[in-house]
Amino acid sequence: MRTFAFTILIALLWTATSHAQIQKQKKWKVGLNRLTSGVTYKYETKVQNLATDTDFTTLSKDSSGSIANTEFMLEYIFFGLFGLEVNFNLTPGIRNFSFDTSNEKIGDIVEEVKSSVLYGSNFYFSDHSSPGFKLFAGIQTGDFLVTHTYSNGGDRPVTVSASDAALLADNFKASQVSTITVPVQIIKLGIDWIREAVGFRFQLTSITSETKTSAGLGKNKVGNKQSETITLSGGANIGIFAHF
Repeated sequence: MRTFAFTILIALLWTATSHAQIQKQKKWKVGLNRLTSGVTYKYETKVQNLATDTDFTTLSKDSSGSIANTEFMLEYIFFGLFGLEVNFNLTPGIRNFSFDTSNEKIGDIVEEVKSSVLYGSNFYFSDHSSPGFKLFAGIQTGDFLVTHTYSNGGDRPVTVSASDAALLADNFKASQVSTITVPVQIIKLGIDWIREAVGFRFQLTSITSETKTSAGLGKNKVGNKQSETITLSGGANIGIFAHF
C-alpha cells in the first residue's frame, strides 16, 4: 500500500513538474503587428517670380496624415518577464496628395513609408508564461524608409493666361523621386491577452523622429535646391501572435 501511495505521489509530482516545464517553455511569440503612425511631410524651395527672371520667392508646402504598416513580429521571453523583440516590415503605408502653387503644379505625390528593422525590449509586469492579460512597457529603435514620388510637376491650370504663361518659368521637374532614411526611437505601453497558444496585442506608441535633407530631390528646374522634412509620430497598434 505504501509502495502504491508512493508511486501515486511520484506520478503527481512528475505531472506538476511537467506542467510547470510546459508553461516555462512558452518563451516565443511569432505573429503580425499592424503599426499605425502619423507622418508630416514638408517641402521647401525657391521659385522664380511670375513677372521677373531674376527674383526668387521662398515656397513652403506641407501635408500631414496617418499610415499603417504590417510587420512580422518575433519575440523571445526571458524568465517570463523580459522580452527581446524584432519586427520586419511586410507591407508599407501609402498616402497620396498634391502640392500646387497658384500658377504651377509642384507635383502629385505618392508617399510610401515602411520600417526597415525595428528592434527593442519589453518588460512584462506579470509572468508571461501563463494565460491572461499581461501589461507591458517597451522601447524600440531602428529606421523607417520614406519615399516620395512626384509626377505632373510644372503643369499649369487653364486659368493661367497666355501672357503669364510666356513669362512663367518652369520651376518644377515633371517627375522626381526621393528616398530618405528616418531614424526613430519608440516608447510603447501595451497589453497582451494570451489564450493558451495564441495571443492578441494592443499597444500605444510614442515615436520621436524628424529628418530634414536637401539631398533626395536635388535642385528644381530653375536651379534652386529642394529640401524635405519628415516627422513621424505615434499611434495605436494591434497584433496577433502564436505563443509557444
